[in-house]
Amino acid sequence: MTDDYVWLMGREDYTTITGTLAITLRGSTLQKQDLAGNILFNWRSQDYIGTDEAMQPLTPGGSYPHSNSFYEDADRNLIISFRATNSVVKICVTGDGCQPGEIIWQLGGLKSDFVFANDRGIAKQHSAMITDICHGGTSRCLLLFDNGNDFEPQYSRAVE
Repeated sequence: MTDDYVWLMGREDYTTITGTLAITLRGSTLQKQDLAGNILFNWRSQDYIGTDEAMQPLTPGGSYPHSNSFYEDADRNLIISFRATNSVVKICVTGDGCQPGEIIWQLGGLKSDFVFANDRGIAKQHSAMITDICHGGTSRCLLLFDNGNDFEPQYSRAVE
């Protein structure tokens, strides 16, 4: 919440066809509202993230893609962690050089815009955010907690 607006994160049921079956999933929604409750921005995961990006079997009523954290970056666009796709995405909110709602970049998952050099990637991560205090004196880096569930050996870690 700021002096001008509030962000709300929630879930919304929707039906999708998987193979020959129609199943109901719980999608992620994000809304930006002014303090009077007027909707300034509305984003639905099912409009941008396909079920073919799932890193686990889809189950009826399951939370997909399972947003578990979001962070408003300095440019006022959003960075969101999606647990079920093993990805963190940056979503356009402002329309400055991008279309509102579109994914600006994706880290991890099946459609990653980045390559993890000498690393295993991320799995079931959360708490993704940009920080100005970075290892090695670098400024503006992404920091997140990687649960590491999908790897052998399984271990959790902070990743910058």
